[in-house]
Amino acid sequence: MLTVVIIAKNEANKISKCLDALTFADEILLVNNGSTDKTAKIASEFNANIIDINSETNFSKMREVGLKNAKSKWVLFIDADEIVSTDLAKEVKSVICNPRFSSYLIRRQDHFMGRILKYGEVSDVFNNGAVRLVKKGSGKWNGAIHEVFIAYRKPGKINAVLDHYSHQTLKEFVKKVNLYSNYRAKELHDKGMRTSWLELIFIPLFKFFYTYFYKQGFRDGAQGFIYSFIMSFHSFLVKSKLYNMSV
Repeated sequence: MLTVVIIAKNEANKISKCLDALTFADEILLVNNGSTDKTAKIASEFNANIIDINSETNFSKMREVGLKNAKSKWVLFIDADEIVSTDLAKEVKSVICNPRFSSYLIRRQDHFMGRILKYGEVSDVFNNGAVRLVKKGSGKWNGAIHEVFIAYRKPGKINAVLDHYSHQTLKEFVKKVNLYSNYRAKELHDKGMRTSWLELIFIPLFKFFYTYFYKQGFRDGAQGFIYSFIMSFHSFLVKSKLYNMSV
């Protein structure tokens, strides 16, 4: 059996397409992070089981809640702005019927402003993937923000890709970057980390040159420039907010 776990907050405008592609799953589990829109209602229409939680700054905790409550031995983690293709669904089902590993990396391709990004900020997850398909007891989620699954043993790798449709407009992108910079700054502050005015200047610059030139974001055209620029702005916001918390 396979459970698909989705964590979501106020994703009513996206989650229908996500859920519509999950007919291959034996169970759909929505970890509903305090949504005030129709996210939970829409999910229930797709026969998803709903778990209400309010831990908006700890994504690992939410994923662990989903993992703990999943009825199946195998769990696939996706987000509300991701869509599982037919090829990916078939490969996931095939893998869990005859598993060689206890967890699997899945590559993700980001659709941004009409283009699939392959370089820059997203190159690692596009080329190498991230652990998303796991067997219960094979590891644990770590990190309040930008969480990752720490597998106890070396994971396998799935060939098919997961489609990601986040940041479809610049307004949406900037709004999300501003929100997540709040989470990240608080996480760093709670860990006792501090910053300086020099880091305010140079860290965002370094981030842009690293992703746009070293990670070859320029090969994704105008979309690659915009993505690299806004993500460097994210670094600036994190450092600015952390600095403000420290004075």
